[in-house]
Amino acid sequence: ELCQQALELGHRECLEHAEVRDRLERFYTERQLWRPLTQLLEQDAERASSRAESVACLKRAAALYRDPVGDLELADAALRKALAIAPDDLTLLGEVARNLAANGQHGIVHLQASLHLWV
Repeated sequence: ELCQQALELGHRECLEHAEVRDRLERFYTERQLWRPLTQLLEQDAERASSRAESVACLKRAAALYRDPVGDLELADAALRKALAIAPDDLTLLGEVARNLAANGQHGIVHLQASLHLWV
């Protein structure tokens, strides 16, 4: 779609332009283009001005990967990126553990939880 191409080009060419970025996010959301939206959020996380903002973007991406995309591995990857930024965030660790458990990786959940408690 031409509108999507124009918004993506505008965003690539002028990353600091908040209005173009917001329009692109709205476009993806209204058309339920979840994968491009998650990619946008992960890019936002890389360019975020604070750790908290970066973690928030990655958590949003993970939530979309989980549902509606239905890809728990990509959700896990986004949450692990966030955890690398904020390793002391126990709430985030809980989200990682819940995501791993939902993906059937119960043993890893216990191991990771134990490691974080002792580090």
